[in-house]
Amino acid sequence: MDFALCSAIFLVLASSTNASPSGSASLAWTVHWNIEVPNLESYEPFSTPGVIIPNVNVSQLIKNVATLWDAESFQEMSGLVCMWYGPYAYVLLADESIKEECDAILTALQSGEDAEVEDICLSLFESAGIETAATDTALQTAAECSSDEDEDPLCDTETELAEHTLDIIGRISRIAFNVLEWLDPSPFSGDVFGACSGVRMLLGMDNSEIESEITTQITLALADVLDYLNILELCADGPLIDLEDLLDLVLLPEGHEGLCASIDGSPTDNDYRDIAELILATLESILVHQDQCLRVFVVVGQMFDESIGLLHMVGYNLNQTEGLEDFCTQLTTSFAVDESYTPAEYTFPENENFAEWALFQQPGEILPGFMTSDLLEFIGAIARSDSLLAGGDLVCDVFQSFLIMAMEDPSESAVETHISDLCTAFTASNTGDVESICRELLVPMEYGDHPPSLRIPTIPYVVVTGANMLRELLHLHIATVEDVCHAVDVFHHSSSNLQSVVRTALNAYLTEGLPIAGGLCEDYGHIMLYLQCQSGMDMEEFSSMTDMISDAIVALLGFSDRDAFCSKVGEGMDEATGRAETALVSQIVDESLAFLTDSQRCEDIFDALEPLMPEETGVTLTDMVHLITGFETIEDTCGQRDIEMCGVDNIPANFRDTVRWSVSQDEDVTIDLTIPSLIRFLTGLFTDHLTSDTFHILQFACLHSPIKIEYNSYIITSLLGCFTFTDLFPISS
Repeated sequence: MDFALCSAIFLVLASSTNASPSGSASLAWTVHWNIEVPNLESYEPFSTPGVIIPNVNVSQLIKNVATLWDAESFQEMSGLVCMWYGPYAYVLLADESIKEECDAILTALQSGEDAEVEDICLSLFESAGIETAATDTALQTAAECSSDEDEDPLCDTETELAEHTLDIIGRISRIAFNVLEWLDPSPFSGDVFGACSGVRMLLGMDNSEIESEITTQITLALADVLDYLNILELCADGPLIDLEDLLDLVLLPEGHEGLCASIDGSPTDNDYRDIAELILATLESILVHQDQCLRVFVVVGQMFDESIGLLHMVGYNLNQTEGLEDFCTQLTTSFAVDESYTPAEYTFPENENFAEWALFQQPGEILPGFMTSDLLEFIGAIARSDSLLAGGDLVCDVFQSFLIMAMEDPSESAVETHISDLCTAFTASNTGDVESICRELLVPMEYGDHPPSLRIPTIPYVVVTGANMLRELLHLHIATVEDVCHAVDVFHHSSSNLQSVVRTALNAYLTEGLPIAGGLCEDYGHIMLYLQCQSGMDMEEFSSMTDMISDAIVALLGFSDRDAFCSKVGEGMDEATGRAETALVSQIVDESLAFLTDSQRCEDIFDALEPLMPEETGVTLTDMVHLITGFETIEDTCGQRDIEMCGVDNIPANFRDTVRWSVSQDEDVTIDLTIPSLIRFLTGLFTDHLTSDTFHILQFACLHSPIKIEYNSYIITSLLGCFTFTDLFPISS
């Protein structure tokens, strides 16, 4: 059969999309549980090259991973793992649940139905005792509260709350997930780098966005609090009884039925949110509506008699009608949307000693010549700013010289420079400089001579990033046991496979890691010198090691050298937030997986790692690879990966129908190929050299001719002579 006819056949096959799913449908989905227990006590892994334990070798693992990589669903992945390794796990761990769960999944696959993974998940949580452990811990804390000599009147409430520990954790997780989706994990690393990163991200947003997000999350939290006021019946016999009138006055508009009355009965979630939104609107109205301000502060004035010194603090006599009205007029005018503010630089009087200055020496005097009314006007102007950058610029306009004077340390000459640079960054709207200055100020305080540009991920940072990755992978919005198990069930039946899981994980960690790499690129020499000093290695040894790591990374990612990688990273950073842009992350994810299908990329990585093997041992990297994988050479290892991972492309499910090649001779040999690999095969037929997919397909055809091509219900018999392609095309693997 000539190439024209072969090409026509493959084009017909590749363009057929109405066929029924294959691959998994042709499997029996059965497993033999009664296997001989391997004796692992006397077995040394890799005593035979490539063999981890008896009957489990690396070459087979590569093939299995390749199958899981493009599986049609996560349920199919689970079934394959059960078939391959279920009996080993069952025998070695002696856990009956492994057999039960695998049987349930395999039975579902046999019948073409979805396995009930949600029930399995719930039973696992129950058997693990997570709910009981969490509740017991909370109850123990509450018991300690009750045993204190100075017993807190809220201890009884704390005990009742402990009974709802997991529900409370779930409600908190909903808000935490929302904030993670908004800000990403970077600000939550628990160190100064995270704090500075969070500042930069917020500075890069409009105030309207920040206000909207904060209001949304506070509304959710407040709605949950109202729900628990009802659940714990605190309005009936709790501490709210004595505070009810005050809370109604402060939190709700005039004429409202009252807080406890509004949550009486069985309100819905939407009812609670409506009340929460009303409370927030009422609190905000204190700042802009005279009547509400007077309603609230008349009570504040009554709560504090004149001996408390409230007059000295605010500068207004809130116990008298005239003083109260003057204060509310000043407050509402300062925060009015249409109010204008002309910043004037504040200067601390030369005849005053700042070190001896005390607040409120005169009623309402915050600083010499700067009164409460001035502070309210200043805060109101910041509240009207379009962004935090504009607010910071306003702070600099008014207080820059004062801050330099107040913070100046004779032993620290850089204070004035830092403040001046910070104000310059605010004026220029340069969030990157703000983050850099933040690090330069805080990192030395926390870590000494640690380079401000070197961010080392903390354990909380890694954990939070992982939690965010799982949130995205499972489409989680709340982390209750029921919601988690339901999300796992949906995910199990989805078209997700090993590839989608790996890509999601890489995307999550590279999104956080690329900005860190960007900082390393910007200050590479200084950072390397610091790390060399910390390592205790001499410069030559350290440079050799770091060069090898650098070469391996750029080889993995397909860059010519470190400078090319750093240039790409620099171009792909968002200037406002300092975060990696989506296009950059996607490209690096793709490049980091390219070694699975690109033999040359795979070999380049091993070449870069060759210096890892000390010369004095006489063991080469090829020797080590042979010991672990069982393949004789690195070329063989990379070629095997290239063959097995041929379906690496993220192709929609309806294009992933399998073509099965069956040998019609005595030997039992089959190859499963995916539509993406066939597309690459056709591409290779019409180019100057054969792609690896094309070569291996034709090589198989030559060695086992005649062959039978089976595509779903279509069977095509083909006779293909080796001379046909070897004479026409130069072969390149």
